[in-house]
Amino acid sequence: QKILIEMLGVKWKGQKYILGYKPDTEVVCDVGLNYKVGNKWPTKSMPMSKWKELEKELLDCGYTVSWQEGLTDLYEYMDWLNSNRLIISHDSLGLHLALALEKRVVGLFSISDPREVYLYQLGHSVVPDTACPYIPCLKPECEYDDFCMNSISINEIVRAVKDHIDVPAQMQKQG
Repeated sequence: QKILIEMLGVKWKGQKYILGYKPDTEVVCDVGLNYKVGNKWPTKSMPMSKWKELEKELLDCGYTVSWQEGLTDLYEYMDWLNSNRLIISHDSLGLHLALALEKRVVGLFSISDPREVYLYQLGHSVVPDTACPYIPCLKPECEYDDFCMNSISINEIVRAVKDHIDVPAQMQKQG
């Protein structure tokens, strides 16, 4: 965001995104899993097996979980993002739209640098625990022996969720 703002000749002061669309959805789920990435950066993607493991851990903690929707319609996509209390996402359009919607986020970073994404005190960045000397590499194909997103910690992601939405919505309703 800082680079884009400064390209416009404006001083960076942590300005929020301006989104010209107001979703007409209510929050119905605790955690949204924004698991898809675009074709340009497939190396940003956490393996599906890890997403499934993450879903199981979140469900075991009592959170409700929804999977990314609106894959062919931007307005449906923003409505889906808005229907969650928190979004877990790679560094992708979904992460930035969630921030524009002022959603809590857990950003998963690998090939991109989390220091370059301002989270507006709405979230937490998780990076893989890897020995890869190239990270962040911004490469569309991995050049290292061990793909970095294989070593991202599901426990750290769940801990970040708990830090940002400590009580699942369904438990709030019961209590």
